[in-house]
Amino acid sequence: MLKSLNSGVSGLGANQTKLDVIGNNIANVGTTAFKGSRVRFQDELNQTIQDAGVPTTNQGGSNAAQVGLGVKLAGIDTMMNQGAIQTTGRNLDAAIDGEGYFVLGSGPAVFTDNTINVNQSTGQHSVDQNSLSQAGMNLMYTRDGSFTLDDQGNLLSSNGLRIMGYSLTNDNSTTPPTAAAPNSVIAGGFSFQFGPGEALNGYTVVLGKIGEGTLTSASVDTTNRKIILNGDFSDAGKISSASAEKAINDVLSANGIAQTVSVGGTAIPVYGTSSNIVAGGVTAVAPSNVTAGGFNFSFNQGSQLNGYTVKLGNIAAGTVTSATINNTNNVITLNADLTTLGAVRALDIQTELQNTIQTAQATTPSLAGASITVSGSPINIGASEAISGGEVSYRGMDFSFVDSNGTPQLDGYTIQLGTITAGTPTSATIDTTNEIITVNGDINSMTAFDYQRAIQNATGLSSGVIVNVSGTQTPLSNIASGLIDGGKASVNPGTVTSSNFSFAFGPGEALNGYKIKIGTISQGTQLSTDVDTANKTITINGDFVTPNAIGQDQLTAVLNNSLSKKGINQTITATGTPLTIPGSTSNPVTGGTPLQSMGADGVIAFVDGDKNLYAYDGNLKSLRIPDTVHDDATGTDLKVKTFSIGSDGVITATLDNGKIAALGQIAMAQFKNPAGLTKDGNNSYSDSITSGAPSFRSGVGTKGEDNSALYGNVKSSSLEASNVDLAQQFTDMIVASRAFQANGKTITTGDQVLQDIINLVR
Repeated sequence: MLKSLNSGVSGLGANQTKLDVIGNNIANVGTTAFKGSRVRFQDELNQTIQDAGVPTTNQGGSNAAQVGLGVKLAGIDTMMNQGAIQTTGRNLDAAIDGEGYFVLGSGPAVFTDNTINVNQSTGQHSVDQNSLSQAGMNLMYTRDGSFTLDDQGNLLSSNGLRIMGYSLTNDNSTTPPTAAAPNSVIAGGFSFQFGPGEALNGYTVVLGKIGEGTLTSASVDTTNRKIILNGDFSDAGKISSASAEKAINDVLSANGIAQTVSVGGTAIPVYGTSSNIVAGGVTAVAPSNVTAGGFNFSFNQGSQLNGYTVKLGNIAAGTVTSATINNTNNVITLNADLTTLGAVRALDIQTELQNTIQTAQATTPSLAGASITVSGSPINIGASEAISGGEVSYRGMDFSFVDSNGTPQLDGYTIQLGTITAGTPTSATIDTTNEIITVNGDINSMTAFDYQRAIQNATGLSSGVIVNVSGTQTPLSNIASGLIDGGKASVNPGTVTSSNFSFAFGPGEALNGYKIKIGTISQGTQLSTDVDTANKTITINGDFVTPNAIGQDQLTAVLNNSLSKKGINQTITATGTPLTIPGSTSNPVTGGTPLQSMGADGVIAFVDGDKNLYAYDGNLKSLRIPDTVHDDATGTDLKVKTFSIGSDGVITATLDNGKIAALGQIAMAQFKNPAGLTKDGNNSYSDSITSGAPSFRSGVGTKGEDNSALYGNVKSSSLEASNVDLAQQFTDMIVASRAFQANGKTITTGDQVLQDIINLVR
């Protein structure tokens, strides 16, 4: 028989199989996550017609002559490359972008711990087959994420198999999740109860800032495991349990701690934490400057010279510089030669004033500490020109000196002013030796007639001299200062008390209006003080729990250092022993155990999806999306409004109170040889001896080896399309069809050859 007939028959069979595979690929081009197949051929046996010849001396070697006996099927490979990700908008749809398979369970629902065990230790990530058998569960795998729910909220594949995954917690996932609440504790009169969980085990509740006006707030010291409550404990009813509860829960949430706290009871007030307002202090102020006689008078700080005036006394030529103080009329009188140009200096006036004030302190103690500084140049009043022809003009007035016969008198004499202070009686003296007429009196009140009468009656005037003065004198300004005013003496504020300390102040008014109060009181708090210049408060922070932890000298030094840094020069002195505040620190919180999202009865408990999550990835469970989530902390059921699937497979639900609950995490597996998986239909696979055992993805926050980086991300509201390339399939179909036809033609041709052989016999 012709060998070509066998070859043709084998070719028909092989290409028929290829067409079958192509037909199946094309049929499943719209199947979710379908993986197309390909056919591989191998040649059949070969018949050797002539063996290969060995080369000889005279002839080269020859190749063997072989006739092939056809083709056979080498294998059908599943092409496991990823299909396109298509958005569906359905929140129960999920696609895997990358490596991995969803894990399906065929069998009864599993909610209890340690039923199906997964080893997540280094290099393992395998499921315990014995636990699978005991649970009555068979695992299969799929990339078809078109999930559904049943009437109990169980998450299922499109063909009704259970979606397997991990339960979640906000606590340590290595501790048995018995959902026990810690013991309650007491601090500051409040009672603190805790929701189930272990995050707060080892914490203590301590009072922090408790002074008057402190807003209710809280902070968490995760290093030293403290919940610090701040508020106004200065009087009854200033801080409520409701405000304390909100402040603590807000700060726990902000620090990623999902465990909740409820606060009951009434705060115990701590009296004496704030002082009265500091009052009565006065800072010394210098009086305003005054001027007299051309001099400028400035004063040191203090009120000693308030109400005094500085006046010019005797200003005549040759007057010795001196000063007098009249404490009855509060007048300082200066005597100096203001007639002769340059006869007196400001320093001379200052020296005499200081000496006079110092002397006066013996009889007038109120002047103690007073000091005057003099600057400027004196006014020059001057004297008249020498009398000539019995006449002279001086200060706007005309003077005439004659005898009864009209003969001019006193030629060569000059006229000057003497003592000019207000209230000085009008008089005149005549110095015949130096030919000087000196006029005394209340200078700006005197008239020409006063001058005339004073000179006419002066001792030493020659008999028979007739004096005549006419005109209006020119006023003399700046002969007396204004009232010295504005000076203030230093006064110490009154003593105040706070936190059992008594506080005395140095002189001054910088601290008027301030209050001293307690700030942070917690045990171990380092002593410090805060000076708030805007609100005028001085806050003392320190250990007011340990008896005598704060010394008065230490507090004094810290207070004055803080004041100095704020530019406040006034001092404070603290005396006494500190207030000791009992009951400000609770006992440690103990006894809490983790709460997991999935209970043994299948009830989903509230685990905060906005906080750190940890998977119990050693236990594989059946996932569900319920209508309500039970809040163990409050004992209430919260309605599920919407849900979504995260990129890590974590399923979260938005509840009717706005919180986010973590329901569970979808498990994933992968294989060393995915092409070796056995197709079970319905878009699912089973592992085989060629695929290798499944390796399970570790859950979020695993305590074992984290292998999640080896897996793809979950794309929610999406599905993976078939990876079949229609263009390639049609091309392959054409090739297979032509190959089938060609093999048929081989058989037909062989038949014709056999017919010809038969005809030869005839």
